[in-house]
Amino acid sequence: MNVFITKNGQRLGPYSIDEASRLRASGQLQDKDWAWYEGLTDWIPLDQVPGLASVPATLPPPPGSLPGGPVSGQDDPTLLIRRLATAAVIFGVLFLVFFLVIFMVALMVGGGLAGMHASMAQHAQPGNFQEGYQIGQEAGREFGAKYGRLIAGFAALAALLLSALAAGWMAFSNLLPWCRRK
Repeated sequence: MNVFITKNGQRLGPYSIDEASRLRASGQLQDKDWAWYEGLTDWIPLDQVPGLASVPATLPPPPGSLPGGPVSGQDDPTLLIRRLATAAVIFGVLFLVFFLVIFMVALMVGGGLAGMHASMAQHAQPGNFQEGYQIGQEAGREFGAKYGRLIAGFAALAALLLSALAAGWMAFSNLLPWCRRK
């Protein structure tokens, strides 16, 4: 079967179905073009021609062949900037939260353990709550002076690693709408 095509007011053809399919796949013919073949009373849209209907209107271009587009495997610059800005904001927030939580928990647990250890080391039972509180407070201060920097360093390292992983994953995994490819 031969097909005649009307494109931009010009009559083209006749083409075999195979030729018309190749032209359509290459993008030279589009769905908005009109077709006629023997047996029809009027022109029909190209995508309604039997044998052409299942062929996509255009095949995607090979990677990196878009004029002015990003090269295959690379993001466009604005997407990369959005992702980096998002990662920086997420990182900053998570770092502060993780650092404060880890640091405060470590100090509380360590100070409590130091107070308990100091109370037991004195082999004296505090006479009242106030004496026990003072013993624990002194031991907590000693613990903080001795181990505060170590705990702060550990908290900073843990917060840095957790924040970097979480921020990078959120910004570069297409979870956030403004970090997605269009």
